Amino acid sequence: MSLLPAPLSLPKAETKASSSPIQTPETPVRYENETYFLVRASHQLDAAPAWVKYKEFDSAASFLTQMGQECGLPTWRSANAQLAAELEGSPPLAGVMASVKLEWTDDEVLVRWGRDSDLEIIAGQVRRAWLAKDLGFRCIQCFKIAVLLHVRDWE
Repeated sequence: MSLLPAPLSLPKAETKASSSPIQTPETPVRYENETYFLVRASHQLDAAPAWVKYKEFDSAASFLTQMGQECGLPTWRSANAQLAAELEGSPPLAGVMASVKLEWTDDEVLVRWGRDSDLEIIAGQVRRAWLAKDLGFRCIQCFKIAVLLHVRDWE
């Protein structure tokens, strides 16, 4: 006989099916329009961030590529940069990792190229925050996710 209480089950939230391996059927979607990535690159710190509507990504590589495009980062800065990256086996993007901060909790995650588990942490935290708002535990008007792309100087 166990002395531990039975685990509590939370009520099911509104769900949305997706082909993304990171998103689960239990993901509430009613707050997607209130959730934004605020994206900057390390060489653009004096500029305001680009506000990008939240979506869940299939991989860290697709996340970093999309965030780089939102900041106007070039895929390659020069032919020499492309050759050097190919020799090193580096990703084809100037920004190869990003510091991501969930502004409602101050939690931070470093998203690295090829490390999809980094992105899964963020998606899980966002889903939990949405569920908390569903249950009345959070009074957040807008879920902001700060993204700082660390730009590699290829030259």
